[in-house]
Parts: sequence; structure tokens; C-alpha cells
Amino acid sequence: MDIVLDKKDATNASLKVTVSEADYKQQFNSKLKEYSKKVQLKGFRPGKVPTGLVKKMYGKSILVEEVLNVLNDSINTYINENKLPLVGQPLPVEEDENRIDWDNQKDFEFSYRLGLAGEYEYDLSKVSLTQYEIKLEDKDIDEVIDNIRKQQGGSTNPDEVAAGDLVFGKLEQVLTKKAKEEGETGFEKDVLIDTQKVVEAEVEKMVGLTKEKHIDFTIRKFFKDGAEAIKEITGLSLEEAKALKGKYRFTVENITRNGEAELNQELFDKVFGPDVVSSEEEFLNKVKESIAENLQKDTEFFLNKSVRDRVLESTSIELPDEFLKDWLLQSNEGKMTKDQVEEQYDDYANERRWSLIVGRIAEENEFEVTEEELIEQSKNFVRSQLGGAMGMSPQIEEMVDSLAERYLNEDNGRMGDQFRSQAMYDKVLAFVKDKAKVETKEVTKDEFEKIVTE
Repeated sequence: MDIVLDKKDATNASLKVTVSEADYKQQFNSKLKEYSKKVQLKGFRPGKVPTGLVKKMYGKSILVEEVLNVLNDSINTYINENKLPLVGQPLPVEEDENRIDWDNQKDFEFSYRLGLAGEYEYDLSKVSLTQYEIKLEDKDIDEVIDNIRKQQGGSTNPDEVAAGDLVFGKLEQVLTKKAKEEGETGFEKDVLIDTQKVVEAEVEKMVGLTKEKHIDFTIRKFFKDGAEAIKEITGLSLEEAKALKGKYRFTVENITRNGEAELNQELFDKVFGPDVVSSEEEFLNKVKESIAENLQKDTEFFLNKSVRDRVLESTSIELPDEFLKDWLLQSNEGKMTKDQVEEQYDDYANERRWSLIVGRIAEENEFEVTEEELIEQSKNFVRSQLGGAMGMSPQIEEMVDSLAERYLNEDNGRMGDQFRSQAMYDKVLAFVKDKAKVETKEVTKDEFEKIVTE
């Protein structure tokens, strides 16, 4: 076996691998013997087919398999032993592969293109972060309790629209006569409109509408949250939602009115489980606690995203851009076009840079995931699958331990590997936040939502 690395520049290299007969002969002969024992041919007893005949029939396919096995193992070992900062995977030089004569050659030569990450240094002390703490307002709590009461209060389908109703119907663009003559079709989609998200003046126009009746309006002035609300009800991207303008018509097809459940023991038990809450005061405190937990998760998620963004801003890593674009195109053959690769490349490149930094931090600090941490990661996953906005009941919590153990071994341990990777990632995030400059800032829920969407 002979492997030669030729570095073209800081981020591009070629790898030439020569596989000689001695490198694969033993494995090749062993596989031939296996085939001789298993193959069944008319005129021969099982296990008695001559090796020479087996070689004539299957020798070429066995040769290809064993040479490629030796080749791949050798390349992986070389990359790991030499700690090459590989990005993407080695790309074979097709011209070399096409020249191989599997019928007559004993020794084989393969060439690959490699993409490498350029040398870099990171300095976490240069990273500045803001940890937001959300101050709950009475209206935040009232809104959640109102939603709980509506969710648990059942629903009816009245004949006429009233303020607060959910109204399903057809939203369609009102085209001018000229636009129609020119063949324009305009936007049209079935949507569900929550009247609570409509400006008050327009709600007044909707009140009293019955099925098949309609309302005309200027779409940019119809919703309280403008394009954000349009995006939510239409499923369009924010950019597409912002592009909608002019006159629109909404035709009512169905009306849903949610009733409000009473604040009593039945509601308390439905939301938090039997006998967890026994009074309105306890219910209010439990709701506050659940809201705070969920908002803390939101602020932590935003902080973790900021960690990635700020570290990338302060760390310059050169990547083999053209190589990576070729690799993305080849590894996603039939799934991505060249234009799509170009369009998505910047996001992919930043993801690769971040992955390199995370791996390096974990390696330099010798981070390890304990069995307890792995189990806790699995439990968190189970809780996220079973839990609701108002937390989990004790009965559901009792299921977590057994389910967590089962998930660790599911899919041949693949989920366990994912949990281990996530636990390692969490360690790196905690390390970065500990080394960075973190400013704590108190904001309201509305202020935080505005920061997130900016």
C-alpha cells in the first residue's frame, strides 16, 4: 500500500493510493473459499464446488469488493492518523477509475481530490452575548389562561360571525378589469382567519357575516401584525407575504366559536393532572411557572443561536469553496441542481465552519459524555414528545424512565448516537457561554419577540 498526499494550497489537496496484490490477496482468497462453501451448482455437492470454477464465475466481483474495502479502510486510517482537517468526503478522479482493467490488473492506482479547512484560531473572550430574561406581565398570563379555557371549553359552529371566532373560507385577490383582460389569475387560497388577529375596524365589518357571504379589504391593512399574520394564515414565506398587496376578498365557508371552560377542579385536572392543583390561586401559580419555563427555553434557544452566530463572526476559516460545491452536487446527485447548490452554499459553509469549531473545542478540552448525561438527554427527548405547553402530569412523568431506556437502543443504537452528539454539543455551548462576555438584559415578552424577528 502506498499513499501520497499532494497539497495544492491551504484548502485543496490530492491523494494518490496504490493498492498492490499483497494488500488484498489474503482477503480475496478467503472470500473465494466462503463462496465455494455456499454456492450451489448443478452437478456438485454443496460445499464441493471447485475454487477455480467459483473464481471464474465470481472472481471479478469479489476482486472489486475486496480492493475497494482495502482502499476505503486505508484512506480513512490515513486521514485519521494524519489528522487531516477534511471537509466533505474525498472525490474520486473519474478518469483514473475508467482506466482500470479489472480482468487483468494486479495492482491498482486511485486518485482523489480532498477539501481541507484552512488553519484558524478562535478567541472566545472576543464573543459578546446577551442573555434575555423575560419579565412576565399580567396580560401574558391572562392570554394563556384565556387560551386554556377556550381549548378546554369545546366549540360550536354558529351561523353568523362574531368577534373572537375562527372563520374558514376562501381568500382571493380582487383583480382589476385590465388585469383580467391581460390573463392574470391572482392569489387564491383556502385559509383560517382568527378574528382576534384582525384590526378592530375590519372585525366590525365581519361581524354578522354568514356562510357564502364575503368581505372586501386592503390586505396590508387588514391584520394587526401585517405581513407576519399573512404569512401565518397563507403558509407563504415572509418575503412572499410582504409582496401581497391591494384589494382582497374573503368568502366565509365555516365558522368556529370556542366556548370557555369554567375555572374549576375539572379544568385543573385536565390541564395539570388529577389533584395537582386544587384552587384558582394554585392554578394561577402553576400557569405562571409553566409560562416561565417555556419562555426560559425560548430565550435559551435564542442565546444558543447567538453563540453560533457570534463565534462565526469572530473566527475566520477558509474553506475549499469550489471543491465543496462539487462535492455537494455529486453527493446529492438528482436531488440538487447547480443553481440550488450556489443558492444554499453560504448556509452550508457556515454550518461546516461551526461544526469544525465545535469539534475542536470538544477535542481540546477532552469533553466526554457520561452514561448519566446520555440517559438525561434521552429523557429530555421523551419529555419533549409527551409534554404539553402546561408541563407534564405525574402519571406521564412515570413513563419517562422506561421510554428513555428504550429510545437509547432504538434503530440499532442510532438514536443513542444522536443523543450523545447532542449532549456533547450542549457541553460545548456551555463552555462557550462560560468563556464569552454575557450581558443579562430584562425585557417583556413582546420586546423579546420583536428582537427574535428582527
